[in-house]
Amino acid sequence: MISARSNLSIKKRDLPNQKTPAAAISSLYFAHKATVGDTGINLASLVNPSAEMPNHIQPTATQLNGANLLFSQNNLILTSSARGALINKMSYTVASNSLIQFVGFTALAGEIFTGLITSALATGTRVVSSAVAPVTGTLAATQTDFPVGTPFRAGAFSTAQVGEVMVFLDGLQQYRNTGNSNVTLDGNYYEVDPGSGISRVIRFNTADPVNARAVTVIYTNAVSERPDGSQMAAIEAIQGQVNTMIPVLADASGQPQSYFRAAPTGQDMKAFGDKVLKLQGLETTPGSGLPKLATTTVAGAVVVPNSHISVDTYNSAGSNTYSVLFANLTSSAGTAITRVVNAATGDGFVINENGIYAITCCIASTTTGYYGISKNGDTTVQIYNIATANALIIGQAVSSTLPIPLSVTVPLIAGDVIRAHTGTVLPASNNAMARFHIVQLVKQ
Repeated sequence: MISARSNLSIKKRDLPNQKTPAAAISSLYFAHKATVGDTGINLASLVNPSAEMPNHIQPTATQLNGANLLFSQNNLILTSSARGALINKMSYTVASNSLIQFVGFTALAGEIFTGLITSALATGTRVVSSAVAPVTGTLAATQTDFPVGTPFRAGAFSTAQVGEVMVFLDGLQQYRNTGNSNVTLDGNYYEVDPGSGISRVIRFNTADPVNARAVTVIYTNAVSERPDGSQMAAIEAIQGQVNTMIPVLADASGQPQSYFRAAPTGQDMKAFGDKVLKLQGLETTPGSGLPKLATTTVAGAVVVPNSHISVDTYNSAGSNTYSVLFANLTSSAGTAITRVVNAATGDGFVINENGIYAITCCIASTTTGYYGISKNGDTTVQIYNIATANALIIGQAVSSTLPIPLSVTVPLIAGDVIRAHTGTVLPASNNAMARFHIVQLVKQ
């Protein structure tokens, strides 16, 4: 005899016509109108939303307490009028037979929560369809990570050379590192475990620097998806973040919140996974979450702007007349830029690394005059007369006390020379208002 609640039902056992009395659970449906800031729902003091649900009849506190919710929390389906379906252990927890506590949020003013305690005892067992799912694809040259669509247990059958999947590379079977180790690389690959025990990525120990390779992954077990399985767990893990973002997106776009609540398709999940793997390729160490810096000499990597030069105070013009010599080196760092001082051509800032650079120049003039920033410009010619491609920016200095700063952000290549370049009127001698700054923003 199986004992659960008060209502008796008949349970058929394996033998024909054999019937055993068993206790079932009475279905209960409750509703509660929350007050702003509420941290949970007290089933012993529900507020009936009579205006919104005029025909609703609330179960009694005795009935709700008799449902033994703490034991049968899998039977509870809890819904919010503002957030949709809530998830046990993620959106709420059942603290006792009469108390449901919210996780990560508090109630909004007038938010209505409805709960259904179903009559069928939920044990966590579900009937599902299953199938072996082969995956084929191409591992690009220089890459080691191959994503698979259906998740599997990482490190299963740890003493064997294969786990829940068999991997073939260019038609040859590959073998897993001992114990699925990512340190002892004595096999061909390991199954990447992000910390949940569920893997979606095969990471080969070595990459082919030139050739793309064909990959086939065959599951050794029948694969099935269930609502509390690995794929849904991954989706549920970001549900709270999505619920927080949706109201902001709705307000900004003018769309109703329901517009953003469509479930992701398999193609969406695959595209998202491919993006993640591409970003992982820019990590200093796989799985570290840290981006490669420009010092790793990786093109396109994120750059900490540690290469820069700043100078100040107009000293004189170079003997070629139209280039500026600065008196002081204010600061410098890194190796992407080199300052070269030349009595004829003035201060030249030589670019050593391809990248995007921000340049600022400020020159005061004895009278109104033109000046600018040049790239590989002829220092014997005024800024406004050099080739258009060599004049990055041109401006006008109004007076010795009213300089007008110029700024430009441009891609530059190794070998380019940047200068503060004047026109016919030179800056005032020893004018401390003169400034020049150049900094590397991105390495290319």
